[in-house]
Amino acid sequence: MIQLKANDIDITVEQWRILFYLWNKDGINQQELAKISNKEKSTITRQVETLEKRGFISRRSSVEDKRNKEIYVTAQGKAIKDSALKAANLMTQKAETAITEDELKVFKNVLHKMITNLK
Repeated sequence: MIQLKANDIDITVEQWRILFYLWNKDGINQQELAKISNKEKSTITRQVETLEKRGFISRRSSVEDKRNKEIYVTAQGKAIKDSALKAANLMTQKAETAITEDELKVFKNVLHKMITNLK
């Protein structure tokens, strides 16, 4: 995502997506994260490990089940939230340039159906 780099946010689009889900629901486990992001667990594991090494998230054992790790956004991860969301919104606005509301509505409906069909 060009906007991320342009705003000195040093994360990939996939890492941004994981942080986005965690900004909305902090403390979920990797399995839940894989489910809501429609990604393979192995893909999520690699991204989570990278984000943890870089200090954006931390994993802690669940109170109910010590074997289960919950993922939390760190202060560093929270610090980039506003600028990362702003960069994503700018990219969305750029992508939607010269597209009517009706065209966008049809596109989103078709895309949603395609995603549902693949599940």
